[in-house]
Amino acid sequence: MRGLPSKGWATSPGEKKRKGEKKKEEKKKMSLIKSTSIYRLGDGLLLCASNNGKRDQDAARAHEQKVFEHVRRQYMGGALGRHTELEGGEASFYILNDGNVGYITCCGRGAVKEAVHGFLEDIRREFHDMFSMHEITAARRQYELINFDKLIQKVVRRFDATGGNPQVVALKKELAEVTNIMKQNLEDVIGRGEKLDDLHSQSDKLRRESHRYYTKTQKLSRMQLFRKYAPKVSVGLALFAFIWWKLGFSFLFFL
Repeated sequence: MRGLPSKGWATSPGEKKRKGEKKKEEKKKMSLIKSTSIYRLGDGLLLCASNNGKRDQDAARAHEQKVFEHVRRQYMGGALGRHTELEGGEASFYILNDGNVGYITCCGRGAVKEAVHGFLEDIRREFHDMFSMHEITAARRQYELINFDKLIQKVVRRFDATGGNPQVVALKKELAEVTNIMKQNLEDVIGRGEKLDDLHSQSDKLRRESHRYYTKTQKLSRMQLFRKYAPKVSVGLALFAFIWWKLGFSFLFFL
């Protein structure tokens, strides 16, 4: 009688295929964002760090530390731009310089540069929404703002859902351009509206001043006519009264 196959029996081709497909799916689900760290550039204090990788975290942190030292030297020398990219073997490091705060993210191959820049800008906005500049400058210990890690993970998931796709990046860029154009048009319309309001108020003021001027002109014209003809009318009335009086007196005399 043959013995039953043990648990260590070779897997079937179908099972191998399923395992291979599962590994591919897991690889697809892996984020292009491997790690994200936030440093204070002035003194090099690590404020917060978030690691999405499962392997070799210590080696990745040591590599990132070397990258940061290079970035900080550039910062202290005034040669660090707003966005900087550094190649590092199988990964690339992207740096966002925001004054005294530096944002560093490590990405795998295939990440779109514009998308990673947008990712870092989102991290920056969220960070400043959560912490005031006083809290950032008052930090004294490493990882003192580590509770920001949850928001980093949130932005990473958002990036994985949309930001890593080149077509989505292009679409977001077009939307941003359309938004800027619409904003400019709206500002122009508002500006023209303000100018029209000013013109309307000025025209009302001019209309009131014109009416007042017309009234004064009419009054002055009547006064000038009175001054011009009043003496003559007075003399004529006096003469008429005198003649009337004489004629009336003579008529009574003859009676």
